[in-house]
Amino acid sequence: VTGIASIITDTAGQPITDPHNFTSFCHKYCRSTEEGLRRCYKSDCFGGQESARLKKRFIYKCLNAGLTDFATPIIVEGYHLANVLCGQVITKPIDTAQALENARAIGITDTDGYLKAMETLPSMSHERLETIANLMEVITHTISELALKKYFSHKHSRQYLEKLVNSVSDGIISTDTETKITMVNEACVTLFGRKEKELMGQSVLTLFSDEASVKNYEEQMALSLKSRGRAVVKALGADRQSFPVQISLAGISDEAGENSGYVAVLRDVSEEKNMELMKEDLIGMLTHDMGNPV
Repeated sequence: VTGIASIITDTAGQPITDPHNFTSFCHKYCRSTEEGLRRCYKSDCFGGQESARLKKRFIYKCLNAGLTDFATPIIVEGYHLANVLCGQVITKPIDTAQALENARAIGITDTDGYLKAMETLPSMSHERLETIANLMEVITHTISELALKKYFSHKHSRQYLEKLVNSVSDGIISTDTETKITMVNEACVTLFGRKEKELMGQSVLTLFSDEASVKNYEEQMALSLKSRGRAVVKALGADRQSFPVQISLAGISDEAGENSGYVAVLRDVSEEKNMELMKEDLIGMLTHDMGNPV
C-alpha cells in the first residue's frame, strides 16, 4: 500500500522472507555483487540492531548506496527475534559523483545503468517517510502481540494435551514415518521401565522382543493407513524380560492428507494372558479327571 520496498530479516540482517517491491536499482545493482550484498546485509543488521536498542522504529541511510531506509524491531517477551525493514527511497537527490564512487566500491562496471536505475527510485519527503515508519511500527507491534498470544495459546493447549495424555493408564507412543519415537506418556515410561529421554528418538521396533512381533507391528502400520489396527505382540522390559502387550495403532495425516506418522496405544495384557492360561489348565484338568472314571 505504501509503495516502498520491504523485507523481514533475522537479527543478523539475513532475509527471512522474500523481498517485496524491491527497486530495480537495489535488486539489479546494489545486491548484484558479492561486496554489494555484504554491505546490504550489514546495513540491514545495523538498522535492526539500532531499532532494537531504541525499542522503536529507526530511520537511517543505507550503508551501500545512501538510500533512506527504516527498521522496526520484532520484540517478543523482551527477545529481539527479527526486523521489518522498509525503504529504498530518496528524500533528497544523491550526488552523482558520490553515486559513482558507491558503484565502483562494490564492483559495478555498468555505471551508466547504475545511474539510470537510480533515477527511477521513489522520492518522498522525510515527513511522509516518518508517517509510513510510524504506521509500520504500529503494525509490527500489533503482529508481535498477536504472535505472542498465539504462542501462549498453543503452549497452554499443548500443556493441557500433555496432562490429558499422561492421565491415561495405557501407554501412548507417537512415531514419525520412519518409526522413530517422537512422544511417550508417563504410563509408557512405566510400562517399559525406561526414562523418557532414553525412548525419544529410538525406533519403536527396538521395544519388541522377537522378529514375529516386529513383523506384526509393521503389518499393522500398513493397515492403519486405512483403518485402526490391533494386535498382541511381545515387548521387552527394562529387565530384558518379554511381556505381552496389546497395541492399537492408527496413522496420522497432515493437513495435505499425507501420512506423517503413527500413534499407538499399548496395554500390558500379562494378567489376561495368565488368566487365559489358568483357564486352559483348569479345563484340561477337569477334562482329564472326568475322563478317568468314564
